[in-house]
Amino acid sequence: MNGLNHGDTMLDLSGRSIVFIVVLFLLAISTYSRNIIWKNEIALWKDVARKCIKKGRCLYNIGHAYHKEGHIDEAIKAYLAALRLNPNYVDAYNNLGVAYADQRQWDMAIKAYRTALRLNPDLPEAYNNLGIAYAKQGQWDIAIKAYLTALRLNPNYADAYNNLGAAYADHGQWDMAIKALKFKLDYAEAHNSLGNIYYAQGMVDDAINEYLAALKLKPDYTEARHNLNSVYKTKKLKDKGGMGLKEP
Repeated sequence: MNGLNHGDTMLDLSGRSIVFIVVLFLLAISTYSRNIIWKNEIALWKDVARKCIKKGRCLYNIGHAYHKEGHIDEAIKAYLAALRLNPNYVDAYNNLGVAYADQRQWDMAIKAYRTALRLNPDLPEAYNNLGIAYAKQGQWDIAIKAYLTALRLNPNYADAYNNLGAAYADHGQWDMAIKALKFKLDYAEAHNSLGNIYYAQGMVDDAINEYLAALKLKPDYTEARHNLNSVYKTKKLKDKGGMGLKEP
């Protein structure tokens, strides 16, 4: 029977060590190359798209990455390319609408949202976005209907409650605005909007309380801090709690 002696074992282990080192070296090169390629999300998805250029999702992800980085024109081009490959891509239509809205192209945004909703009528995000676009055009009744539909589909949709309250306020329906905003009092933006409504109605102390509540939930909320400062200046009060920003 053939057996391994001590010398055979050493030779075997030495060979395995060499293989292990080579594998580590190759992995290191691969990781380094991947880090160069993936140094940001846009480059990552561009790299992926080269390998799946005929798949709409790859182009959609490139668009989403561009969008997050603020490159709106490039994002729109990528979303449109994704839709050429997949004309029924609901998320691409919704994000395309958001990109158009970022450029204040409200009619184009509305068209994209409505296409998304034709493909999927149960998409609360698209209804909320549609409401924003109509509100920006001053079409409050249509905007309110869109927000209410979003809330019917998702009763816990904080953004839609806040937008609904803002639409009612802009429409002069103060009581309805306050009612809508009070549905989500764990949402800093709702408190800020309530503060604006109370301030517009001359209820300064109530406005202060709402801005403070917003800042308690979201201490870095610059808009609420600015609003609070404006109210303090109006009342000639000092911000003893340190919640407001010092104005120049």
